[in-house]
Amino acid sequence: MEGKIKGSLLKDIVKGIKSDRTHEKEYDVILSDRAKKFLNQRILDSIWYSWDVYCELYKALIKVVAKNNPKIVTKWGRDFGENVMSAVYKNIIAEGNVKKLAEKYPRFHSMFYNFGTISFEWISDHELLYTLKDFDPNFELFYNSNIGWTQRVFEMCLKKEVHFEILKKSSQGDKEGQFKLFWAP
Repeated sequence: MEGKIKGSLLKDIVKGIKSDRTHEKEYDVILSDRAKKFLNQRILDSIWYSWDVYCELYKALIKVVAKNNPKIVTKWGRDFGENVMSAVYKNIIAEGNVKKLAEKYPRFHSMFYNFGTISFEWISDHELLYTLKDFDPNFELFYNSNIGWTQRVFEMCLKKEVHFEILKKSSQGDKEGQFKLFWAP
């Protein structure tokens, strides 16, 4: 089965490239004809699109704009997570129930991806293991975007700063990506 991603995630990547008039020539050189076609399409939130095209477009944006800087990509994930999840999980976030958020969060995954799984395991009342399985091991900076997204959503729920530590990366040969999320008690 080909990996697919919802248009609501692809749309912002396409907008980012299309609005970046300064680097048009760079994108023209590094993007395939297939990816370029998506820049001229109307991307619909509810439609499933190719993960490969999403990766190609996102990697191009990361290379050209972020200069492959993981901190910038993590920040992008934080910003995007706040925008999307404040609408999707507004009630849970406002409720401030982090256990309920951790329980329901993996279900949101299937709203955006038709592959891979995410899970949480409680270490203590203020520490969680966050595991991503069956994601693209060739897209290392995706993990930075994903952890930034998750970190920000948990911060919104807890109303306090959440930190993370990378424990495993499938891009470095591990079978899964794994992070520890932690915050002050």
